[in-house]
Amino acid sequence: MVTINANAKINLTLDILGKRTDGYHEVSMVMQSINLFDTLTFTKLDAEEGIILHGDVKGVAKPEDNLIYKAAKLFLDTYKINSGVEINLIKRIPVAAGLAGGSTDAAAVFRGLNELFEMNLGINALCKMAEQLGSDISFCLMGGTMLATGRGEILQEISAMPKTNIVLVKPKVDVSTAWVYKNYHKVQDSVIHPDNKAMRKSLIKKDLQGICKALGNVLEYVTIPEYPEIAKIKQKLSDYGAMAAMMSGSGPTVFAIVEDSQKAKDIVSKIQLDFDADVFAVETAEKIFNGGINMSNKLTPIKLDSYQPLREVVFETLRDAIRKGILKPGERLMEIHLAEQLGVSRTPVREAIRKLELEGYVIMMPRRGTYVSNLSIKDINEVFEIRTSLDSLASGLAAERITDEELEHLQRLLVVIGEAIKEKNMEKIVEADTKFHDILYQASRNNRLVGIIYNLREQLTSFRAKSMAYPGRLEETLEEHRRIVDTIAQGDAVAAQKASEYHMERSEHTLLLSMEDKDGNM
Repeated sequence: MVTINANAKINLTLDILGKRTDGYHEVSMVMQSINLFDTLTFTKLDAEEGIILHGDVKGVAKPEDNLIYKAAKLFLDTYKINSGVEINLIKRIPVAAGLAGGSTDAAAVFRGLNELFEMNLGINALCKMAEQLGSDISFCLMGGTMLATGRGEILQEISAMPKTNIVLVKPKVDVSTAWVYKNYHKVQDSVIHPDNKAMRKSLIKKDLQGICKALGNVLEYVTIPEYPEIAKIKQKLSDYGAMAAMMSGSGPTVFAIVEDSQKAKDIVSKIQLDFDADVFAVETAEKIFNGGINMSNKLTPIKLDSYQPLREVVFETLRDAIRKGILKPGERLMEIHLAEQLGVSRTPVREAIRKLELEGYVIMMPRRGTYVSNLSIKDINEVFEIRTSLDSLASGLAAERITDEELEHLQRLLVVIGEAIKEKNMEKIVEADTKFHDILYQASRNNRLVGIIYNLREQLTSFRAKSMAYPGRLEETLEEHRRIVDTIAQGDAVAAQKASEYHMERSEHTLLLSMEDKDGNM
């Protein structure tokens, strides 16, 4: 069983830049999580039981139309999970309120099922699914303070809003988001657009007065004329001492920024007497989820006494973290967080990330950020095809050119690997295996070949431990290594090539099996 809290959001700014060719509106808005939340609990079921929804689920009579159901089905189908799931919802966020209640519940489904089925998916993979269902879901996955552009799915983390008291007032009317956006063209020529730059500057300075001044929502020009009660609520909130008040999203909820918790409670008491509305005293919330990465717990400051250039030290540190699974596939790498945790400036981090991209460890996505690479099955097949040929060539050449010293070193490493297997010391096994292949390549006496192999090997190093951890693979690897050494010692180039080819084919096969067992989607 897994339980997830799904936080609501408010819009500190909401601007519409124009109509897109796909029919959606191009937006630019600063979004903020708040600690008003729904709670979703997830339990595994047998596959034939399907997806079962309980609790305060709107549309439960036709569950397949509910966003929670859609998110669960999308997740299970995408990753071919042969299981059912029971979802219980405790609803606290008002429906149709402009607080992303439906979107945040869908985001909670992705987070909850990711944990329930131990998928260890990064934020990139979850956001790809989120984009299929709704524009706000990606933000709800991450939370905190974000600049959202595009349809709302392109996110940029910005300086966090300081912890702030918020009063929410949701009148007893439901506003259709589709209707609001559909009618925006009627008022677009007369709106005052919010200043996102001013908002960001105020957030950097933690200037609450500046934040209040920079609030702005162009959708107020559509919603308030239709629902004038919203304007009355805004005025009352100001009259009762709120620093500022504004409609959130497409409405009808109004939020107010308040100096302290006691004043917030006082305002709630007064507003409840004035309006037939749901009223809450809440606070802003911090970043919710970032794909499992917590830089502060995963990376330690770099020792600056190395003879190497700093960018190389940072590169090797990040590469090792990726290889060891500390930074997982699909996880986002943010320069400022990495720099803070490593105790360096952003420049060497930026340079290191560029090198990591060249070697295939990370992928840089325009306007979205940098993520740890997650090689596909096709990627693995292609790399192994090339590497099998090159390793075979290297082994054949080694059979003709290896020195007695190198051959002895290979034989010693076989002993080391055998002892490490008995000790179940995976780190030692991987280290010895890496040295084994390095000596083999060196023995080919072809530097260009060694360089090409090394570049390809770098792309798969992070999978080495995963492949070897497959049941029975360690013993198989040791025997395959012995066969390679025996054929080289005999000077039989053809047999050495075949032994190396067999080793690489088995390595690829085992890697794919291990991935199949973990993901259940091949």
